[in-house]
Amino acid sequence: MYQLKDEKLKHELKNSLDKILTTNKIKDIESITYEGSNIVATSDPTYFDISIRIKGHLEESETLILPKPLRLKNSLLDKINKDKENHGYKEIETMIVDALDNYYEGC
Repeated sequence: MYQLKDEKLKHELKNSLDKILTTNKIKDIESITYEGSNIVATSDPTYFDISIRIKGHLEESETLILPKPLRLKNSLLDKINKDKENHGYKEIETMIVDALDNYYEGC
């Protein structure tokens, strides 16, 4: 099988599929693989049928949750702020979302 590596083709396919797919959007196209072809010479005019496989990922939809104010002990908040600085986060919210995402991806 032959892998098509043309980045412009991937970009054009992504844009076209985004227009076709009404409920999902394409996050990225990982690969485009030529899987075979069939040339039918018995018809007039001769036609061909080419099979390709497009492998990619869909964007995940997001929901905004407005949590109630959290009551944290000062010692816990100090630890969170220290971790925030150590890991280069500017916002506590971003750090918490990443921590939850990493936690649940491992489950």
